Amino acid sequence: MAMFQRENEAGIKDAETVIGATVSVEGNFVGAGDIVVDGRVSGTLKTSKNLRIGEGATIKADIEAANIVIAGEVRGHVTCAGRVEVLPTGKIFGNVDSQTI
Repeated sequence: MAMFQRENEAGIKDAETVIGATVSVEGNFVGAGDIVVDGRVSGTLKTSKNLRIGEGATIKADIEAANIVIAGEVRGHVTCAGRVEVLPTGKIFGNVDSQTI
């Protein structure tokens, strides 16, 4: 099962939202589509679709998504309805609630 098709560097074919490497977001970020994070997020990050945390990304937030791929660093609670995939460069400091890791 391919959560994210490898069509671009971010790993999502048609991401609704991309938080670029030079972008920093603070607060509650809620989306309904696929999200790619290559920058920094602090607070909460939620989507009803897929979430990809890029290799250079730093997340200090509780995150929630249908499926999650982590290549960067996450500090916070991870809640996932489906599958969490942690790539070799990925780090999680916190609890993970998921169907599959």
